[in-house]
Amino acid sequence: MKNPLIAATLLALSCSSNAALEIRDLDDNLGNGYEGVYDDVLDITWLADANSADGQLNWADAEAFIAGLNSSSYFGVTTWRQPTASSCVGTNCGNAASDTDDELSYHFYQNFGATTGSNITSGNNAANLALFSNIQNDLYWTGRENPSDTAIYFTTALGIQGGVQKSSEFYVWAVADGDVSAIPVPAAAWLFGSALAALLVARRRHH
Repeated sequence: MKNPLIAATLLALSCSSNAALEIRDLDDNLGNGYEGVYDDVLDITWLADANSADGQLNWADAEAFIAGLNSSSYFGVTTWRQPTASSCVGTNCGNAASDTDDELSYHFYQNFGATTGSNITSGNNAANLALFSNIQNDLYWTGRENPSDTAIYFTTALGIQGGVQKSSEFYVWAVADGDVSAIPVPAAAWLFGSALAALLVARRRHH
């Protein structure tokens, strides 16, 4: 195939046909991109922006940030929350396809193909990683509280889940239960549309 752009588009289409993650246009305006990513295994919608709080927050402020998203009906959704976590501690959390209780850990190991001791952006599933922006190789809060004023965190720099004082400041990655988009947009369609637009621009430049 002579045109590399068309070849890349067809490859993307074939690779995304069985993907567990699908982009979602939450503001019904695909012209400005998409804002969510639906996970059909965990049955949750991730914000595509992995740092929508624009920095690190302590746990109480993280919860307040989530509450603010809901009170403002962010992208028309009022059910945003922090990812779930179990009582599991260590590197084995989420490291099995059946471990869906630890959503951030599952994201790290299963969706992105990262490995223990490595950071999340070094995962081998580049297609899934490319669906998100502002992913931090750092610590993220979950929504699970523990006794003694601690909460569960997950570090995307190492693949470890554990407990820490709520006064610590970590990143926030909001999710909502289910598929919250009224108009689902398959990732393949987005890739095809983007590639087609680029192809048309390229052709115009040659005429």
